[in-house]
Amino acid sequence: MDEEKETMENQKIQVLSRLRNLRSRSSSSSSSSSAISTNIMPISNPGPSPPRKLSNSDRPSITLTEQQQETIRLPVKHCMLNAIELAWAGLKNYVRDKNVNFSFNDVRNLAYQWMTSLSATTAMGYINKTRKIEDMFKKSDRFTEEIEDQLIDEDEDVDSMTEEMDD
Repeated sequence: MDEEKETMENQKIQVLSRLRNLRSRSSSSSSSSSAISTNIMPISNPGPSPPRKLSNSDRPSITLTEQQQETIRLPVKHCMLNAIELAWAGLKNYVRDKNVNFSFNDVRNLAYQWMTSLSATTAMGYINKTRKIEDMFKKSDRFTEEIEDQLIDEDEDVDSMTEEMDD
């Protein structure tokens, strides 16, 4: 039981760090040999990705191998299936509610406050919400596939009945 809680807590921490460090693909952690890059690709492009070169102006380019890359495949037109988009919406709502001076520095500070105060529970909530929506899509796809044969069969019956009536 304690191991399950510890595993869940570790997963929450990993998710939280991924959400907080979205821009770190080419910054601090990429210089180590065990760096992992998050490579976001649309689902419609399922081919293998070549090694990515990450660079900063003050550092040499680093080429990541396949073992060091983590590819996340996201649907092109369904942002509700993307936990990052949900987190982004939460950030925008927070800034919109708290921003009174409408200055760039205030927006930057509010965004930083939101990201540092983001809890593992909230991050897991974003992920769980996308999983629920994904499950809903899967159920509707299964239902559509189940009734598809019936719909096609009914159309064929109608066509044959129409031909009989024409004769």
